[in-house]
Amino acid sequence: MPPESLQLLIRQKLANGTLPMNSSVPRIWGGPGNGETCEACDGVITKDEWVSEGVSLAGGPKPVHLHVKCFHLWQEERQAMSRAQSSDRALAPAVSRAPTPRSPGR
Repeated sequence: MPPESLQLLIRQKLANGTLPMNSSVPRIWGGPGNGETCEACDGVITKDEWVSEGVSLAGGPKPVHLHVKCFHLWQEERQAMSRAQSSDRALAPAVSRAPTPRSPGR
C-alpha cells in the first residue's frame, strides 16, 4: 500500500476509534510476527516481519498489532492529530454571554 494511502487509512481509523489515540496504549513491545492482522493496514504480519504489539486501555485486554512501518505512521498521525486538537482548543474563541437588554419600565 502506498504510504499516502496508509497514512489516510490510519487517520480514518484514529478518527473513528478503530485505532487508539493518545496514551491509551501505555506500553508497546515487539517481536517476530505470527500471522497477526495489522490493525492499521489490515494486512497479515508474517514470521518474516516484526510486529509491534500493545494493549489498549480504552479497548480492554485486546492487543493492538501493527507492522513496524504502520506503528511509526500511527505514532506520527496520532501525535499530529493530538497537536491539532490542542491547537484547535487553544484557538477557540471564548464564548461570553452578554447581559440581555431589559425593556424600559422593568
